[in-house]
Amino acid sequence: MLEAQGARLAVRLPPGGPPAWLPPADFRIETVGAGPCAVPGPDAMFRRRALAGPAVQVQLADETLALSGAPFEAWLRETVAWGFVPGLDRVPAELPAEARAALRRLAPVAARHAVAGWQPVADATADGPGVAVEAFGPEADGVRHFTLRRASGAAEGGANRATLRVDGVAPGATWVEPLRGAVREAAPDAEGRAAVGARLAPGEVAVFSLVPAEALAAEQERQAARAARGNDEAAAACAANLASLVAERDAGVAAGLEAPEVRVEGGPIAVALRLANDGADPAVVSEVRWSFEGDPVAETAAPRILGPGEHASLEAALRPPAQGGGWLRVTWRVQRGEGEWTGERRARLAAQPEFTLRPAADSLTSWNSETSAPLVVANAGDRDLDAVLAWSGAVERGRRPVRIPAGGEIELAIPVAGRPGREGAMRLRLLEGVRVRAQTEVPVRFLAARESALGDSRARLLADSAQPGACACAAADGRIPTQPSAGALPEGAWFSDETRRPRWIRAVLGEPATLGEAVFHWAPDAQGFVVPRRAALVGFTPEGDEVPLGEIAQDPGESVTAVRFAPVRLTAVELRQPPGGGPAARPYLLALSEWELR
Repeated sequence: MLEAQGARLAVRLPPGGPPAWLPPADFRIETVGAGPCAVPGPDAMFRRRALAGPAVQVQLADETLALSGAPFEAWLRETVAWGFVPGLDRVPAELPAEARAALRRLAPVAARHAVAGWQPVADATADGPGVAVEAFGPEADGVRHFTLRRASGAAEGGANRATLRVDGVAPGATWVEPLRGAVREAAPDAEGRAAVGARLAPGEVAVFSLVPAEALAAEQERQAARAARGNDEAAAACAANLASLVAERDAGVAAGLEAPEVRVEGGPIAVALRLANDGADPAVVSEVRWSFEGDPVAETAAPRILGPGEHASLEAALRPPAQGGGWLRVTWRVQRGEGEWTGERRARLAAQPEFTLRPAADSLTSWNSETSAPLVVANAGDRDLDAVLAWSGAVERGRRPVRIPAGGEIELAIPVAGRPGREGAMRLRLLEGVRVRAQTEVPVRFLAARESALGDSRARLLADSAQPGACACAAADGRIPTQPSAGALPEGAWFSDETRRPRWIRAVLGEPATLGEAVFHWAPDAQGFVVPRRAALVGFTPEGDEVPLGEIAQDPGESVTAVRFAPVRLTAVELRQPPGGGPAARPYLLALSEWELR
């Protein structure tokens, strides 16, 4: 057994019976105790990758992960980014359809990375806030794979652009995006450096395969086989695009599709087909047809004659009839002498509403009956919007005029007020006249009078230290263990380390609050309860002043201490224990089962 961030890692050979489309693994990593629906963070994934080492096929199994919804797909994206075989011994029959589709789409890509073998990144860099790159391979025919992942907490901005740059790229190489179906020439510069970009929102992963010219036909066959196994539209697009690319090289007319990765619903799509005649004779390009999700949307009727070395750009502004994302397809015909070829490109376009409301948090729990909720209003369209923002539901109604510039966004703080103990949904609507341009809901709860201010969703706990598996946040999770656990720390309790230095734990409130009482539930250990012999409670005011709130001198047999003080408006409260101020048996330990503030 190995210890990593308080969770046990079991390493053993994988059992038999995994899905047939996943390869066998050299060994398996199982994580126990991560919590339901917990997606491991980048630090944990890095430790696992370091444990596995390069060129080792590893199955990753997070047993406490719920096999449904966004957490499951996020976990699959992490296996893609780090090159782990998803550790599923079977595909559960109860797996929802969308989760099964994500598994079929992402697991083969993750498995291919695992087989190719993770390698320390030596010749690639990634640009963009919170963006990191990993490398895999090369495979036997020289294909290499790169993943870009953007941290889930990375700030939005810069149109979420990320750029991958790789050195030592040979002429004729091609970028393939197996998750998007896109294919493009790598076009390295004179120094052999090739760059490719992607739109990468926080928490998302992009995959790029760098295919040498001599491996194009084999890569096309691999993508076609992947499409046949998993009914994967992206793999089918890769196969069609690669087949067309091979034909274009035979025809001597290079082609490239330029299209946005995201379409704004209701607006036009600006697209272009770039053509270049690399042959020694003129070529005729005709019958350029555009379609979206199978529906024709435009046709360029006039043929174009391209002389040797000549370039052309066939541009169009398409207005697809369907809303939402989908597949864009363009086909054309090339004639040179008596030879004739058909070209094709496909690209997946995600959908983006013209206007969106983005609350800072998925839900809000407030100790104060009057608070505020940060909100971003975004306008992806090409015109300014003058509108009214209205809110109602479990909060007092309100509205305010807003102006959102074209292609921009504004940040607001929505006043939120409600009765203590009330909960429900706050409804937000963006109105242009009587037309609802965007809407969303945020679950809201106002804590009752005797509930703890640490139940506020914006409050957090900090501490000078923590023993493995005993996060400071456990002191405000609502669990109050009263008995020690055999051979382990009790769940739901915080334990500091026991070095010879001052101990402290600090409650940082979500916003200033008037408080007059602190209640401490001390954590149990084998000797009873970890009750300090000497400790002090201090508060911090909105002006930054530090105020004493009380001293703790408690009978060691008691498990609860209440400190009452004159009501005062505070932003943070801290419990301090001097060196040696803990219980006689463990004088340098401070430990809490639960901390309440009111």
